[in-house]
Amino acid sequence: MNSALKTLSAIEDLVVGKGSRDLRTVEDRLKAFCPFEAVGMVRQEIRHSNFLAYILDPSRPHGLADALLQELLFEILENGDETLPLRKLDLHFRPLGNARIYRETMNIDLLVEVPGSGSQKGLVIAIEMKVDAGESDNQLAKYEKRLRAAYSADRWLHVFGFLTVEGRPSSTEGETAWTPLSFTGLFKRFDATIRHHGHQGRGVEMYQDYAKMMRRNGMAEGEHDEQLHEAVRNLWVRHREALDYLMLHRPDTCDETMRAFEAGQAGHAERLSAVIGHRIAADTAFRIWRRFWFPDLVERFPAFRHDSANWVASQSLAVLEVHPERDQIIACIAVGEAGNGEAARRALLLELNRETGTQKKAADTGVRHYWRSVIATPADFSDESAIGRPAADIVAERLATYLQQVYPGLQSCMARAAVALTQEVGR
Repeated sequence: MNSALKTLSAIEDLVVGKGSRDLRTVEDRLKAFCPFEAVGMVRQEIRHSNFLAYILDPSRPHGLADALLQELLFEILENGDETLPLRKLDLHFRPLGNARIYRETMNIDLLVEVPGSGSQKGLVIAIEMKVDAGESDNQLAKYEKRLRAAYSADRWLHVFGFLTVEGRPSSTEGETAWTPLSFTGLFKRFDATIRHHGHQGRGVEMYQDYAKMMRRNGMAEGEHDEQLHEAVRNLWVRHREALDYLMLHRPDTCDETMRAFEAGQAGHAERLSAVIGHRIAADTAFRIWRRFWFPDLVERFPAFRHDSANWVASQSLAVLEVHPERDQIIACIAVGEAGNGEAARRALLLELNRETGTQKKAADTGVRHYWRSVIATPADFSDESAIGRPAADIVAERLATYLQQVYPGLQSCMARAAVALTQEVGR
């Protein structure tokens, strides 16, 4: 039997032969309907933040009162250091029923505000969450500065938490360390308090669906399922050849999606234009990078057009860039080489640094990237909400949402940079 037939036979034995029973066990254990996966939530940070804001808010009708909010704060105190301004006993006796939960206030994912009473200071907690992406330069320091300015230290205690899948420490911070938190740690506390207090109802069911989704997708550790693990062990012991072949030839979903996206790039540009109300046009594609430029901005600010042969056909200094990177699709605003416009590039990079809180060097050659964001992962293309939709269309939809968020900032940066250039010429 030749190699190809041998491999085909091994796969056949896995799917419809001896391995089929174990394969069905794995499939049955993992295919339970989840409303959160159905709306494409798995890797979308904003949807995680929205749900957590709801389930933590004592004023919402989920039937959990302030139980989960209290456990979140205890988890911060458990993982934090001695510099935290709050003790566990203080928290135990502090009423949380009047707490307010805010989303994206000062760009912070979750902001918890617990008013004080009498001589007692209020408590304000900032929670920054990262599912896939890392922090941008000085992001947490910037958020901390804003929070301290809005909530004076003579009236408020400040607490900062950094929530990730792994529970990793933040790579940046401000005056205060941001306490690392994990979904695994939170869910253990939430599960324990729900069992202890006997909470029931739709709110509990919603939380449990959410926690199951996170555990099923490897974003939190869960209870050991012996039947599932036994089936997986059997599959690898008995069908390793077929599984190794399938893993080796696993399709690169992101790369295939971006090739399809490039084929329809002109149409995507029209849709982007319609969404933001400004002209967007397809630009030079180079290797893995697909690019769009901004005719309205270039016409308004012609100084940000250059003659570099090493950049893009439009000669726009700043472009929208989208590309696959490992198991992610990334969007960003890219600023290319200057050509004859070094002063314009320097002025624009200075304003972009100020806008984003970064410190990218203007003097160096090479492309500079701003507002870098994960807009899609393979999980987004396999969610039930995506069935029947081309993956490239999902990327285009996410890209439109991304552009709505960053275009105003880019426009403002160009306007300020243009003024700075004019003043420089006038001196």
